[in-house]
This record gives sequence, C-alpha cells and structure tokens, in this order.
Amino acid sequence: MRISLKIKAVLVVLIFAAILSASIVLISYNTYRSSFMDHYKSLAQSIAKSTATSVDKRQVKMISDEVLSVYSQICGGGDVPDFDLFSDSDWEEYYSHFEYITETPEYNEILRLLSALREDNNVVSLYIGHTDIDTMKDLYLVDASVEGDACAVGHCDDTPEEFVEKMKRGDYDFQSFITNYEEYGWLCSAQVPIRDDNGEVIGQALVDISMNDIMAQGRRFLYTLTLITLIMALVMVLLVLYSVNRAMLNPINKLSAAASLFVAGKKENLHPEDSEIAKLQIKTGDEIEKLAGSIKQMEKDLNTYITDLTNITAEKERIGAELDVATHIQSSILPCVFPAFPERNEFDIYASMTPAKEVGGDFYDFFMVDDRNLAIVMADVSGKGVPAALFMVIAKTLIKDHSQPDKDLGEVFTKVNNLLCESNSEGLFVTAFEGVLDLVTGEFNFVNAGHEPPYIYKPAEGFNKYKVRPGFVLAGMEDVKYRTGSITIDEGDKIFLYTDGVTEATDARETLYGHDRLKNVLNNSYEYTPQGILDAVKTDIDNFVGYADQFDDITMLCLEYKKSMNDTEVRR
Repeated sequence: MRISLKIKAVLVVLIFAAILSASIVLISYNTYRSSFMDHYKSLAQSIAKSTATSVDKRQVKMISDEVLSVYSQICGGGDVPDFDLFSDSDWEEYYSHFEYITETPEYNEILRLLSALREDNNVVSLYIGHTDIDTMKDLYLVDASVEGDACAVGHCDDTPEEFVEKMKRGDYDFQSFITNYEEYGWLCSAQVPIRDDNGEVIGQALVDISMNDIMAQGRRFLYTLTLITLIMALVMVLLVLYSVNRAMLNPINKLSAAASLFVAGKKENLHPEDSEIAKLQIKTGDEIEKLAGSIKQMEKDLNTYITDLTNITAEKERIGAELDVATHIQSSILPCVFPAFPERNEFDIYASMTPAKEVGGDFYDFFMVDDRNLAIVMADVSGKGVPAALFMVIAKTLIKDHSQPDKDLGEVFTKVNNLLCESNSEGLFVTAFEGVLDLVTGEFNFVNAGHEPPYIYKPAEGFNKYKVRPGFVLAGMEDVKYRTGSITIDEGDKIFLYTDGVTEATDARETLYGHDRLKNVLNNSYEYTPQGILDAVKTDIDNFVGYADQFDDITMLCLEYKKSMNDTEVRR
C-alpha cells in the first residue's frame, strides 16, 4: 500500500509538532518553576541571614539559656516526657514554666524586631529557636509568626532526622527547602545559625514563606503555555500542508541542496560567485522565489559577517592579550612581595588591590625614605581602565621620587600636584594620602589630598577613624598648598588605609558597605596581623556584596608599629 507524500508529510509534521510542543511546555514550565523556586529559596535564606545578623546576640543568649534551663529541669536529667501524649491541660502546665521569660525586656525587644522583619518581608513565620542536642528537640525561643500560628516559648518539636547527624557534628548550616503540608500548603523554609562572639551556636533564625499563590500561578502558566503551544503547532501544521498542496517540494529540494553545499564551498575557499546558492535559478513567481532571493542575500550578508567577525575576533584577542600584559605590569609596579622587609622587626605591613576592571586606578606604595623613616601611600585616580592606570603610574612615580628625607610632605604634594596639572589633558585627578613614620620616635607625619581618613588602632581605644583635614585633590588645580599633619604612634598601634571602593561597595539592593561596618570588622580583627586584618575586611565585603558586580577598585593597606628603633641602630 502506497502512502502519498502529502499523508507522510501530515504524519511527520503532526508527530514533530506533538514532540516539539511537549518539549517546549515541559522545558518552559520546568525552567519557570525552577526559577521562582530558586528565587524563593534564596529569599528565605537571605531573610534568615538578615535576621541572624540583626538580633542582639546577648539577648538571644540570655533567652536561650533560660529556656534550656527550664527545659532541662522539666526533662529531669534526661527523662524526656512523651509530648505526643500531652493533653491541652498538660501543655498549659508545661508552657506556664516559661511564661516569665515573655515578661523580660529582652524577649519583647526581639519579638518586636522579628515582627517588623516579618511584616517588611511579607513572610508567614519568622522565629528564633534552639536545638537541644541531648534530646534532639527543637525549642521555640521567640516566635513572631502571623497571629494564630505563633508557638509559645518552650514549645518543642522533634528535630528532623536528616538534620540530627549534622547538628551532632556541630554543623548548623542548612540549605533552604520547599515543603507541602496539608495544613499550611506550600512553604519555603530556611534556617541560619546565630553565633555568639566565640562562634558558639546560641540559636537559629528560621523563616517560612508561603508559596501557595506562586504555585497556583505556576499551574495557570502551565495551562496557558500548553494552549498557546497547541495553537502554534496547529498553525504550523496548516502552513506545511498549504506548502505541500502548492507542489513546492522540488524548488525546496533545490534550495536545500544548494544550502547544504554552502559549508563545503567555504572549506574549499570557493569564490562567492561560484557557490551553488549564487548559481541557483528559481522562477516560480511566488514566495519560494522570494525565499531563493533572500537566501542569496543571506549568503552575501553571511560572508560579510564572517569576514567582519574574523577581523573583530582577532582584534579582541589582540586587545585582550594587551590587557593581560597591562594587568601583569600594573601588579608588578605595586609592592607585592610579602613580607616586604623581612629584615625589619620594628613593623609589619601588608597591602592589597582588587581592580574592578583588568587594570585599575587605585594604587598603594610603601618604602623606606631612609634608615629610620617608613613612608606609606594610598591613592585613588578618578575614572577606570587604562587611562586611570596610566595616570596612576605617573602619580605613584612622582610621589615616591619627591618623598625625600627631612622634606615636608605638604611641599611634596604641592610639587607633585603642579607636575600632574601640567600633563592632564584627560582631566583626571587623584585623591591621595601619604604618611611617614619615624621608627625611632613614633612620630607620624602625614598629608591628605581629598582622600578617605585613616583608621588608627590603639590598644586602649580600638580602631577609630582619625579626623584628618582632607585638602584638595591632586591634579585638580595648580598652586594648591598642602599642609602636613602629625600624630604620635605608639608601639602596638596600627594604621589602616583604604580607598572609597571599600566603604562604597554595594550589594544587590545598592546598599553601601559604609564606615560603621568597616569599623566593626576592624575591631573584631584587631588582634590579627596586618594581612589577617585585610583578609577579614575583604571577606566581609565579599559576604556583604554577594553576587553584585564590583564597580570600583578595592585597595587596602595596614601598618603595625611593633617596636621602636634606637639611635645606635640608626647610626649603624
């Protein structure tokens, strides 16, 4: 039995349309569903982390200790009651042991904070709990869930079996997850450990986000997508049948054969006029003829595009190679070998720069002016990329060349400013800070040209931002007079210099990192070495920024004055 080409075409198109439609629906829906699930998991994790960092750790510790103390007394040294058999009166008696905790100001302050966070983020439940490792019970400390769903202080649930072994090992970091309860419907949940200053887990911030509306919206999306795909598949089948009915198979085969030889012609380096497409002659007087003309034009455009793309690719590779070289050159210009002065035990110094592009405009420097004076420099050139990097090299060289023993730093910046103004056709400018530490007396002379003020650490006070008269930027205007300031640095003190890329780092919500957070990190890592302090600050910036792009160079330098020199060492 012979089957006509028309029927074959109909069968093939119907099967193809069905497979294609099903694939489109499944892939699109799975992509859509995975996208919003990942979004809500990330959102739940973010809210939980924000809650864990927002609450007062001391208040959480106090409440956690009180709840665990009462719970331990109730359990009677390990004899855990069977809570599943509790009646309503049993629960009321059990909760009564914890009622005094709800009257404490610490509990109410945390409850107000959690309620505000829950309302601001539109979540179902936001609460703080703690797991008793001995009985593997999850105890509620403060629950700010929506009215009617909040659990009383001391309420306990069995710890999920999949969490037990991790918690016994001290691992409280869990990925957010999505569940479907008969009572609550779809929920996206996350929990993040709350740690005290010693790193001990004192509680967990937990959040539940309702996804019932989102899941319903997903089902509507699936129905709509299925309907649209079926309509499109039907239209495609009708169009194919229409073409077959017009007996266009022969011209199409010619076009197909010519097109299939296009790649072969490219491999043989045939002239464009000798290609099968160029020699194709189709005179049907309808759309097929137009299609043939379009394919011919497409071949011409494609040839032009391939040629242009080849040239552009080669140019990009050349520029990329040059930028790689520029990156290596810039990194080699800045001091990058640490320890920088292994023979010196009077101080320890460390610096780093993370450019926002292949090359950056920030720079730092440190060098011995003479046997007893150490100079440190931190600067930021306006703009980004290659122009800023080139101007950076000029500014760095001028500052170092003019920093001479017994020379006033204000005069150094005055001279450097005038030299930079002479060859500043691009209108760039530099904010800079230079300081020179006398390793014998501890005298620290400095000059500031519109740069960020330093943070200075003293054992009795911690890190504090030192108020420095900013002065005018370098290369901004000729004949600016800069003034030298001076303070005394004692043994054990530290100096932290940085560029605005640190304090102006932003997260995905465009929130600034800020001086308060910087000061907090510095004071939490004051016992570290200069390298450890810089690593701690960079890690905190990365955690704050998350997946947001870096828009500015991040440059830091830390100097620790460990001990003073004596005059005999200098004379030798």
